[in-house]
Amino acid sequence: VGVGGARGIGGATVREATKLGGTVVIADVSDERGAEIANEIGATYHHLDIRNRAEWEDVLGKVVADKGGIDILHISAAVLTRPASVPVFDDPLPWLTEENWRRSCGINVDGVVFGTMAAIPHLEARGGGMILLGMSGAGYGGWALAPFYSMTKASVNSWMRATAELLAAKNIKVTTAAPGAPTDGG
Repeated sequence: VGVGGARGIGGATVREATKLGGTVVIADVSDERGAEIANEIGATYHHLDIRNRAEWEDVLGKVVADKGGIDILHISAAVLTRPASVPVFDDPLPWLTEENWRRSCGINVDGVVFGTMAAIPHLEARGGGMILLGMSGAGYGGWALAPFYSMTKASVNSWMRATAELLAAKNIKVTTAAPGAPTDGG
C-alpha cells in the first residue's frame, strides 16, 4: 500500500513497485491524481485522509478484503510548513502559525502513528511484513527553513526506532527511507 502515492516520492515509489511486479494500492487525498496514477500503472486507488484513524481502519480493511492481505505499507505522505509556491529560502517565520502546526502534526505525525497502528494486525495476520516510513534529513537535526517539518520528522524517526524494537518479535520490520527530493514536482 503506497500512502501518498499520488505525487512526489510516493508516486515514484508506486510506479517502481509496479515495475518490480508488486500488487499496488494507492491511498491519498488527491483523488483525481491518485486515480490517474492508479489507472496508469494498473493499481487500485482509495481515498485516505491519514489524519483520521477510522479512515485508516476502513481503507486497510478494504485492501485486505480485496487483495487478501498487506505485506508492505509505505507511508510517504508529508507536508512542509510553507506552501509549495513559496521559495524554500523565504523567511519561515510567517508560516509558523497554529494552523500550520496542526496541519504538519496531523499529516506528518498522526498519519504515521495511525497508519502503523492500523497496519499491525493485518501484517501480523500475514506472519510479518514491513512498514516503511518516509523520512528526511531534516529530522536528524533542526532545519531552520522548516522548523515544524524538522520537528515532525524527528518524531517519525523516534517512532520508527521504538516500533521497530517492539514489532521485531512479530516479524514486522519498521524502517525509514530518506530518498531526497520529489521526482515529479508534485
